Amino acid sequence: MTSSPHRNGMTSVLAEQFIKGTEAKGHSVFRFDAAFHNIHGCLVCDACGMNGLCVQKEDIENDLIMRLVNADLIALITPVYYWHVSAQLKTCIDRFYARTGRISGKQSVLLAAAGSDVPWAMDCHTLRLYALAEPWHFARH
Repeated sequence: MTSSPHRNGMTSVLAEQFIKGTEAKGHSVFRFDAAFHNIHGCLVCDACGMNGLCVQKEDIENDLIMRLVNADLIALITPVYYWHVSAQLKTCIDRFYARTGRISGKQSVLLAAAGSDVPWAMDCHTLRLYALAEPWHFARH
């Protein structure tokens, strides 16, 4: 899942190289470019019950979410904007709520590009991604 609004930016290069290497090893890849899809933030209506259909019938629900549930690996590829993932990726991550139990703990990888040379530029993602990968463990601490 990519999230940059720049079609030929650094995160596009990261995605292309990741896909190339993954396919070279015999794996199939589904690429979802969040910035170019019809996506909307979670309404927090809880109609999904954290394990069901979302009331929003747009590209996350129609094209993405079940592919994530069935995936062996989820790759999140994002530029770093103001020490966060892009708004487009955050929108998709928030919508994971509808299938929390089926996505939580799934093997995943984050590829991020930042235009900063400070040594801690990527540290902003550590705790956030730990919580995303292990929300039940994180909630107990």
